[in-house]
Amino acid sequence: MDIKSVNKPKKLVATHVTKRPALGAGFKANNQSRRRKKRSISHKKTVRYGLLVANLAVFLVVGSMIIFFSDSNAADYTMSKDGISQTNPLDELSAADIAVNVAKVTNLPETNSVINFADTVNSELETYTLNTETARLPQILSADIKTLADIKEYITVPGDTIASLATKFGVTSDSIKWSNDLTSDDLDPGTKLLIPPMNGMIYTIRSGDTPEKVAQLYQISLSQLIVFNDLENSSMIPGHRIFLPNAQKPSSASNFAVRYGYNGYDPGWCTYYASARGGAPGGWGHARTWAVNAARTPGWFVSKVPVPGAIAQTTGIAGDRVGGSWGHVGVVEQVKEENGQIFIKYSDMNGLAGFNRVGHSDWVPALSKFQNFIYRIE
Repeated sequence: MDIKSVNKPKKLVATHVTKRPALGAGFKANNQSRRRKKRSISHKKTVRYGLLVANLAVFLVVGSMIIFFSDSNAADYTMSKDGISQTNPLDELSAADIAVNVAKVTNLPETNSVINFADTVNSELETYTLNTETARLPQILSADIKTLADIKEYITVPGDTIASLATKFGVTSDSIKWSNDLTSDDLDPGTKLLIPPMNGMIYTIRSGDTPEKVAQLYQISLSQLIVFNDLENSSMIPGHRIFLPNAQKPSSASNFAVRYGYNGYDPGWCTYYASARGGAPGGWGHARTWAVNAARTPGWFVSKVPVPGAIAQTTGIAGDRVGGSWGHVGVVEQVKEENGQIFIKYSDMNGLAGFNRVGHSDWVPALSKFQNFIYRIE
């Protein structure tokens, strides 16, 4: 054996070597594309959340305006030894209307909700103003019991004014103006006037009038209307005059308006369902103000007696009536009388079956669940 060949180191032969490829242009481009995509997704999330926060901020501002200004605009009346004084009268354009304009200009998704809330606020402010004005005007107390026969006729003389006649006969100026369909305080000598026996309104009965309808429309006590005019023993005859004690003329609520042609309420709520089934116009606000607004809407009637198809309404503040502070509305499906009591079956949304679902009741006492029943006058 050759010694040289033994000591000579063996030559190592590489069979397979895996080399790491160099970072080429294609790999770098893909990496940059992924980074751009991540930045784009992050930017979209930022924009989306930013819009959400902006919407919430606008909605909170709108809600705060309604709550704050409606409280301040509701006319803070303070008592003093001289009587009731008005310290902050209602603005002609309420904060609720301003909030609606803000919601429309900013295209807020909750605009419909803001409109309905504003309708409710304005309705309650107008009702509050009427009631407060009645309380603020001097009330004449007399031991004499007034009757329909105490209505007087008076011929004006030079120097007469509405205010002077109101003082002379112990009634409010509005009582004289409303009883004679006057829109101005100016009086010409020789004008024939009807003077009411007390604060209220002399009313000429029209075709289709009922005591319930007139009492609801002019916000007076039904029992007082019937007793004062002896209607328990007679009927409402068109053309005859009656007296409405402490009446409030509907035209005093000049900003009230309704909207037909579409469902003006948010889907899923009781008002949306009742409007779709009963044909209620937009502008009645939340359920709690539907009865008072229906009574002020031509062609609608509010009653304590249910009929199939009527809209059942409650303010939700008495007994076990449904709805909470926002009130509730449903639709009367069936009516029956049993042992002198009226029962109804009704359907609703966001009540018996939950939000955005229609529920159907069994027989329930009508007035234990609802205070009013609203339907159209044909």
